[in-house]
Amino acid sequence: MAIYHYHMDHVKRSEGKSATAAAAYIAAERIYDEREGKVYDFRRKGEVVYTRIFLPEGAPEAWHDRSTLWNEAEKAERRKDARVAILLDMALPLEMGKDEWIKLMESHSGTYTGMGFCVDVAIHDRGGGNPHAHVLLTARPVEGGLLEGKKPRDWRDISMLTAWRGAWARDCNEALAGRARIDHRSLEAQSLDRVPTIYLGRAAAEMEKRGERTERGDRNRSVAMENASRAVSRMAGAARSYADTLEKIKDGRAAAAAARREAEYGSLVQIEAIRRMERQAEAFALKLDGLERERTSLHFWQQREKARLMAEEK
Repeated sequence: MAIYHYHMDHVKRSEGKSATAAAAYIAAERIYDEREGKVYDFRRKGEVVYTRIFLPEGAPEAWHDRSTLWNEAEKAERRKDARVAILLDMALPLEMGKDEWIKLMESHSGTYTGMGFCVDVAIHDRGGGNPHAHVLLTARPVEGGLLEGKKPRDWRDISMLTAWRGAWARDCNEALAGRARIDHRSLEAQSLDRVPTIYLGRAAAEMEKRGERTERGDRNRSVAMENASRAVSRMAGAARSYADTLEKIKDGRAAAAAARREAEYGSLVQIEAIRRMERQAEAFALKLDGLERERTSLHFWQQREKARLMAEEK
C-alpha cells in the first residue's frame, strides 16, 4: 500500500554536519572534504540502487561530479554555523518497481532544478518493504554559473515545504496511474476520521520484520486498533442507515406493486418508474449485505488483535 512520507532536514555546520558527508552517505561513495581535510567513505553501504545529479540551467557540467559539486557548495558558505544543504527523504510507492521509481525521481527533480537548485538523488532499497529516496539540494540556487543566489526566505516558514509536499503527492499519483493514491494533506484536512500512523524508518522496519517489537511499531499497532474501532462504529451507523432506507424502499415497492397492478394499462413512463424503484431496492439490499460482512470481518480482526496483544503482554 502506498504511504505518504516526505521529510525535510537542514544540513547545518552548527550541528556538525556537512554537505560532503551527506552526499557521500546517500550515494554510498567516498568524498574528500577540501574545507575540512577529511574523507567520508560510505562505499560499504549496500542499499543504494540508483544515484544521479540533476543540474539547473546555467550550472557548470563539471558539477555532475558529486565530489566537485558538494565541495563547491561548502565553499559557497563562509559562516561557521551556515546551512550548507537541504536533505529531503520520501517513501517510494511499493506498487512500483525500480525502473518506475527512477522515472518518478527524474520527473520530480524538476520541482527543484526549476527553482535553480542543484539536485543529488539517491534511491535506497534493501528489499525489506521500505524503499525510499534521498534528495540533497544546494542551499543556494545557481546564479551566473556559481552558487551565489540568495537563500529562499521561505525556509523560515512552511510555504515552500507545503508546495513541495504537494508536488511530490502529485508526481506520485501520476506515476501510480490509479493503482493507489497518496495525499499530502493531514487526515483532518481530508475530513477522515482516522488517527495518523508514524513512519517506521529503516531500523524499526527491519526489527519488526525480524519479529522484534519496537516503540514505533507498538504505537502504530495501537493506532490501528483505534482506527478499527472507529471503522466498526462508522460501519454500524452506515448499516443502520441502509437498513432504514431499505425499509422505506420496501414499503414504497409494495405500494408501487399495488399501483402497477391497478395501472396495468397505465403509461409506459409510470411502469418504468416502478421498475426503477424495484432495481433501487435490490441494489440497496446488496450494499447492506456487503456492509454487514465487512463490519463482521473487521470486528473479528479487532478481537483477534486484542487477544494477541494480551497474550504477548503476559
